[in-house]
Amino acid sequence: MSSKPMPPGITGHHKTDHALSLLVVKIVHAVVEHPDQVKIEAFSTQSQYMLRIHVHAEDVGRIIGRRGATIESLRCVTAGAGAKRYRLIRVEIGEPLSGA
Repeated sequence: MSSKPMPPGITGHHKTDHALSLLVVKIVHAVVEHPDQVKIEAFSTQSQYMLRIHVHAEDVGRIIGRRGATIESLRCVTAGAGAKRYRLIRVEIGEPLSGA
């Protein structure tokens, strides 16, 4: 049985959460202007899965969206995708990454 490689930019990732983390990476990459500057930290317990998204400072507004619509949509998608495994899925925006 072969293990899939970790998605780029994800730390703290557990192999059973690969699909959910990869979904978030793909969505975030599609929204931001600096996809090479995306870092996602993943933490999990038996009842909760938390993703902390770090993006380039110029992309923070794109992730939040107008009136928080983009981040709320991302939270809704991840909650639906992870509902079988966890009671709670949390997605938060971490400190912006400095421009390279």
